[in-house]
Amino acid sequence: MKVAALYSFNRGCEDIRRDHPHLIDEVYSIVASVALPVVQRPRSRFRNDVLEGVLPADTINEIVEQAFHDEGWRGKRILCRYALYGRVSQHNTRFRTYREIKFAKDNVGIEVEFGDFPTTALAKFTIFKRKGLINAGIEILPIQALAQQFSRRVSYFEQFVWDLKIRGVSNIDIPVLIMGVDK
Repeated sequence: MKVAALYSFNRGCEDIRRDHPHLIDEVYSIVASVALPVVQRPRSRFRNDVLEGVLPADTINEIVEQAFHDEGWRGKRILCRYALYGRVSQHNTRFRTYREIKFAKDNVGIEVEFGDFPTTALAKFTIFKRKGLINAGIEILPIQALAQQFSRRVSYFEQFVWDLKIRGVSNIDIPVLIMGVDK
């Protein structure tokens, strides 16, 4: 794969390049090391002359995550202690719940989104910043042309950037570099 597009949210690109230039190079290298698998769709009785390739979203997520793990990036999670927040029942479950980011290294968090929608990434980055675990984030998504080849609908770079531009920057947002990747 290759990095095909960048978007700097709240000075993410500038701050990460200034404070963590070695990590930018490492992320580019990891992305470049990933080879995308193609699984053939079964023949259709309406189009039995062509087998179309399809990219399995979950498998790609796993491959990209393994590549980061192999380079020493590790996930971070924090225990959530939910209050009753308006609940009528005082029932208390024994489940432990966590907030988690896929990877963190040298105070930079990374979320890889090839199988999920990145709606909570910015919220998670902000939480991890408040806990002192990161000071910037990198969100990695496919560009639209690549996302359209996936086995199921996934969010993509252009869509996420549009949402961020319309949303704007809040005073609690941390610097985030949005990376769009392609084959």
